Amino acid sequence: MINLNYFKYFVDAVRLGGVNMAAKNNFVSSPAISQAIRWLEDQYQVELVKHGRNRFQVTEKGQQVFKLATQMIESASDFEEEIKGIVSANEKIKISIQQSLANTFLPSVMSEMKKKHENLDFSIRVGTTFRCKELMERGERNYSISLDNVAFKARFETIHSGKFVFISAKKDKRSIHEAGLILTEDTKEVVELKAAYQKRFKSAPPINTSISSWGVIANMAVSGHGVAYIPEYYLYSLPKDSYRVRKLDVEVAKYKINFFYSDNVELSSLHRELIDQFKKEFKK
Repeated sequence: MINLNYFKYFVDAVRLGGVNMAAKNNFVSSPAISQAIRWLEDQYQVELVKHGRNRFQVTEKGQQVFKLATQMIESASDFEEEIKGIVSANEKIKISIQQSLANTFLPSVMSEMKKKHENLDFSIRVGTTFRCKELMERGERNYSISLDNVAFKARFETIHSGKFVFISAKKDKRSIHEAGLILTEDTKEVVELKAAYQKRFKSAPPINTSISSWGVIANMAVSGHGVAYIPEYYLYSLPKDSYRVRKLDVEVAKYKINFFYSDNVELSSLHRELIDQFKKEFKK
């Protein structure tokens, strides 16, 4: 019997960067998360994480299980939403959205939308830019809110424009070269940064680790584990006294946050309202 709760605990631990954050997210104790992960390892005879005190390191097979478990949980969520839709005549917005945008602006946008539409339902899939693109290509979502650092084959309307910044812990006095960089996977801005660094300093950039979540990257930086390269909008979610913006003599990447929509659909009045509400949030 598949235990969806245990798989969700494991997925959240990987996504949020540790057992303690997963426990807070699920309103359970840290030992409950650890026990769930060990149960999965025993049940499926696979090592998901390297077990050690004050260390959370996902194994290669653990990463593979993480991807499969994420898809399974999302499918279960969609199944539940479809059933609800059968018995409900409520208006619905069905989109995918990048994780960092979901963490920073989505709650406020949803609250404002529900003030205008009391019976409005949201069916939302959250993931990386690559994941949002994949959901649109597979036809599981026709609408997505994401950065333009991955090439979507879709029409779009721009919500916000900005640039990437380097940040570290407020008290971290090391140079960027000494502290090392914390980056995402090879999206457009990371590829450009590596090339610019190589050209300017005649060496490869000092990379501590690569993680597919700007939230985890930012948290690692403010905890003193290096210098994060993140879109500036993510600063809104961080305490102002926890970080400082760093300067590096290379050109930083610019970005656009777009509302993507498939060629076979049009923007409804609800989607227009959603776009306008996101634009208002970015102007605050």
